[in-house]
Amino acid sequence: MRCDPELPKVLDHISQLKRANGLRMEIHNAKTVISSSSPWDTVKQFVYFPNYMELARMEYTGANLCPGDRVVFLGSGPMTLTLVCLCVQYKIYSIGIELFSEYAQLSRKLMTALGLEKQVKIIEGSHFSLPLSEPCRLIMVGADALPKDKIFAHLSKHLDQGTALSYRIYEKGLRRLLDVQSNFKLPQGIKEVTRIRPQPPVNNTSVFTIIDRV
Repeated sequence: MRCDPELPKVLDHISQLKRANGLRMEIHNAKTVISSSSPWDTVKQFVYFPNYMELARMEYTGANLCPGDRVVFLGSGPMTLTLVCLCVQYKIYSIGIELFSEYAQLSRKLMTALGLEKQVKIIEGSHFSLPLSEPCRLIMVGADALPKDKIFAHLSKHLDQGTALSYRIYEKGLRRLLDVQSNFKLPQGIKEVTRIRPQPPVNNTSVFTIIDRV
């Protein structure tokens, strides 16, 4: 299917629709939590909450994080369950970087509703905002932080030697066909260290890399 010259255009269009629908769901879910009389109960009722708990474990394990560490999530979106789960499950502090002001504001309201505003900080920005002045153990590049090749090219030139980064891809099934950003090549100066492949209910592979200009 990938060899079909007409397929990339179709997959790109479907992927855009998928991202748009995912964003719509995130906005709706964030507003639902914010308006809830029991925000934590509402979060835990979301069908994908167990997935994000497992993804948090993968990030924690793959980056050798410890309680009290700080991570950065580029492209955190309106409802960053990854950072929520890292915080509550492993006591990780974090900074979410979101390009769009309305989504950043919604995410801040969400953290306040969950009582996590001191542990999870949301700022407006992009990959050009990196590196930040605050030290961090890991920079996670979100699925909707696009385009991946340009983002990683920038990071390879501006982050300190040895900085750890991660991103997620799909390696099997129809999700692999729709994950059009998984085919990019890491630029010179970034080296893959390891991959943690998914266990149910998760489908994503977490890829861990470091800045290595040697």
